[in-house]
Amino acid sequence: MVADTQEQRVVKTLCGMCGIHCGMTVTLDSAGNVIDSSGMVEHVMSKVCVRGATQSVAEFLNHEERLRQPLLRENGKLVPISWDRAMDVMVQKLAGIKAKHGPDALSLLYGDPVGLRETRHLPQWFARAFGTSNCASGAGLCHYTNEIAMELTFGHFVLPSLRGTKCIVLWGTNPLASAHPMAEMIRFCVKDDAKLIVIDPRRTGLAKLATVHLPIMPGTDGALALAMLNVIINEGLYDRDFVQEWTVGFDDLKAAVQEWSPERAAGVCGVSANLIVEAARLYGGNRPSSIVEYTTPEHNPNATQTVRAISCLIAITGNFDVPGGNTYVRGLDIHAPELPELSAERRIGAKEYPIFCEISKEAQPVSFIDALLEEDPPLRAMIVQGANPMATWPNTNRTREALSRLEFLVVMDPFMSETAELAHLVLPAASFLERVELVDYGYYQTLPLASLTIPVREPVGESWPDWKLWLELAQRLGLGRYMPWKDIEEVIAFQLEGTETNLDLIRENPRGHFYAKRAVKRYRIENFATPSGKCELYSQRMADHGYSPVPTWSEPAESPAGSPQLAREFPFVFTTGGRLSSFTHSQFHNSPSMMAVNPKPLLDINDEDAAALGIVDSDPVAVESPRGRIDVYAKVTPDIVRGVVQIAHGWPGNANANLLVDHENRCPISGYPPYKVGLCKVTKRSE
Repeated sequence: MVADTQEQRVVKTLCGMCGIHCGMTVTLDSAGNVIDSSGMVEHVMSKVCVRGATQSVAEFLNHEERLRQPLLRENGKLVPISWDRAMDVMVQKLAGIKAKHGPDALSLLYGDPVGLRETRHLPQWFARAFGTSNCASGAGLCHYTNEIAMELTFGHFVLPSLRGTKCIVLWGTNPLASAHPMAEMIRFCVKDDAKLIVIDPRRTGLAKLATVHLPIMPGTDGALALAMLNVIINEGLYDRDFVQEWTVGFDDLKAAVQEWSPERAAGVCGVSANLIVEAARLYGGNRPSSIVEYTTPEHNPNATQTVRAISCLIAITGNFDVPGGNTYVRGLDIHAPELPELSAERRIGAKEYPIFCEISKEAQPVSFIDALLEEDPPLRAMIVQGANPMATWPNTNRTREALSRLEFLVVMDPFMSETAELAHLVLPAASFLERVELVDYGYYQTLPLASLTIPVREPVGESWPDWKLWLELAQRLGLGRYMPWKDIEEVIAFQLEGTETNLDLIRENPRGHFYAKRAVKRYRIENFATPSGKCELYSQRMADHGYSPVPTWSEPAESPAGSPQLAREFPFVFTTGGRLSSFTHSQFHNSPSMMAVNPKPLLDINDEDAAALGIVDSDPVAVESPRGRIDVYAKVTPDIVRGVVQIAHGWPGNANANLLVDHENRCPISGYPPYKVGLCKVTKRSE
């Protein structure tokens, strides 16, 4: 919704500074400058955080480093060109590569700015129209392991439903830095006497409020989950009626977890057996209980089996699809065009990670790197939109080598990212305040709400909204019959055909349109969306692919116990990815107001460990792993486990934590790399 006066213009839209999409009211002066950015009071999420504050938004929108026109690499330098020439170059290159190497030689990668909105369908549809099976997204390294494990167990991806809960488990996540609406809700629940369990090697702000804090060693989440299952099953704290009527494989699960006594898990996890028992009793004995977990269980070598174990905890305690437990919203049933069907077996990574490619319906992006480093690489071209693999993929030096082998790399971004610096063609992207997009809060946030981002102005310079690239490219490649729309509003109208909403209904209400009502225990009517029609604690599909059908855990290859000789040289366990309130992954490090909040890349290190190394707070330090070195600054604190250091991700240059991360010891099911566990050494350095 837009309201105008002679001097000001007010636009009610959605914040795009992260993937939550809080309601936002933007006020502009007569020259089109942002003079205020605040929460939209009508919206369900009516507050904005530091990223959505006036100064941050204004800096992002008008930043002098915004890309304003296409750039083509000629004689080793990127030079400005027109969009017409950019499209001509793309058509010529892509058509030539397809004719010579086949359509699968083109890979597409889209990231969070695209992937969390319904425009994510456009690169997927373009890939199928072009004929390539190799479309991947940021979810290929963040989210899909959760989806796969939960789909195998429940047939649905589930998220926490906190209202009315009696117990919350925060599993390796810190909403104070990453999701302020959830943090507020957790505080409300705790004040309402809900129990709070925090599992994190750091004593975060919410850990200080917790009933129980389990500061486990990184990478041991699966062992903890199995021990909690052991306690809940052996002490009869599970929902017997639900287990008997709605699960398969309970006896197999019960037998499997017997080896995971609290005492054994205590030795692995580095916490006392009594704490494990207390946490299990709190979760199993206070229903409904809700588990909040996102990337931490995913980012280790036991990723899929760890999330399977957590899913089994949700299941046997009867906390599936109930208020205050873990539930789901299917999301809008987006109308799709008729497109060629492509075989899952053709996707890069399908041989190594068949379940990943089948369930995600995408290629495994880390496998792109493996493929590019082959003597005769099957990939020749890549289009990257809204993603920055040089900052977010493991073992950055290896990623650079692989991307440098591409015959044609296209990057579309609002800024010149590290990945764009390697590109043959760089395309300027419009910001979230310069484009219309459909946002569905259902699948990602269990809120059956459809809303629109409303642009506050025209795109800067010659930048295009993401959707325009795919429509224009399809037309120029002769694929317009698959993607015939002229603009995004035609696309959205098409997507909403046959749903419970339409563009007019969404436009009428600034906060959007609720397209469904809350529902609970839907399995009683429609069964589980699994082969058995029940919750599968034992997964035959896993067994058919040669994986353990019940959750398991094994020591990470790169850990003190897994590699004791290596640990002599690299004595610390490092974990990466702890969120910072001012950044979203690799974004906003060029924003003065954001940098004022977090001005330096920090290494969290225990005060006793720091003292032994002669390091004091704010000292410059070097962190080295078997793969590389980064230069950061020490944050000396008692609020992290001894022997563990934590590094925020997303920093550019030689502060990039992913220079350290192992690319080899991945989850055997999803292919996820171990961002959360590796070995390193820390030394004091001079500036």
